[in-house]
Parts: sequence; structure tokens; C-alpha cells
Amino acid sequence: NPMPSPIMAGGLFAMDRKAFFELGTYDQEMRLYGGEEIEIGFRIWQCGYTLECVPCSRIGHIFRTGKYWKGQVYTVPYDDITRNKLRAAVVWMDEYAQLAIDASPKLPEGNPIGDVSARKAIRETCLDGGPSHSFKWLLDNVYPELFVPLPQYLHFHSALQRRDG
Repeated sequence: NPMPSPIMAGGLFAMDRKAFFELGTYDQEMRLYGGEEIEIGFRIWQCGYTLECVPCSRIGHIFRTGKYWKGQVYTVPYDDITRNKLRAAVVWMDEYAQLAIDASPKLPEGNPIGDVSARKAIRETCLDGGPSHSFKWLLDNVYPELFVPLPQYLHFHSALQRRDG
């Protein structure tokens, strides 16, 4: 039986082509990769679709052998991955976005998340012509077992720091 999943690797899923385009495809302002899996998972659920793992499916991913390369095919700067994830958070997580912002490394000067107005516009009409479900709805209905601090307590946070010596 299909199993619902909050998110899935951004390049490893199958989806109806028409629905993919209706939902806004990939965020064209994301750089390289990293974060697209979060953004598309949130968007699918919050716009009224479902994301499911289907055990009997035959979807494949081709991995390169180590004969011609070692490690990643190309380097993705961590700042770009952080930027992508913050774009997803700011668009889809509502008041919970602050959790992602606080948990992420600070982006360097000159590397802002960019304009997200086109992505936010998707939220206004993606659910049967009306606004999308809230992120709170996603937490309550898609991943209710996930512990998430309440937004009113977000200002009570601390950071773990390594002490050398």
C-alpha cells in the first residue's frame, strides 16, 4: 500500500506532468540543488495533493561509478543549500519559518534569499483556486508525530557550541 511521506528527494519522484506545471514546477531561483525536496514536499501537501512512497513502483536513480569521479559530480556551496532551504521556509512555513532561520548558518553578505513573491503567489490560488493550507495544517495532518516548538516560544532558544580544550 502507498505510504504518505512529508517530503522526498527532489529528483527522485514521479508526478503527473500537468500537475507538476500547475503547481509551479521547481523554484527557478534555487541554486544548483538542495532544498528543492523540502519546497516541493511542502507545496504538494499544502496545495491539496499527496506525496506517497509506493513500494511496488519502479522509479530508478542512476549512480555513477567511482571509476571516473570521486565524491560529488560538482561542488555545491553550503551557502547555496542554506539559501535554497530558507527560500522554502519563508514561502511555505508561515510563522514556523523562524525555526529554520534560527537553525541555519547565517548567509554571507551579498547572498540574500532573493525575491520569493512569485512562489508566494502560488500559495494564493493553488488549493482549488483559493489559498493553500497553512504549515500548521501540514504539521497536524501530514506529520502529526513530529515535535515542533510552538511559535510563541521561538524566542526561547539557545545554541550548542563546541568548547575546545
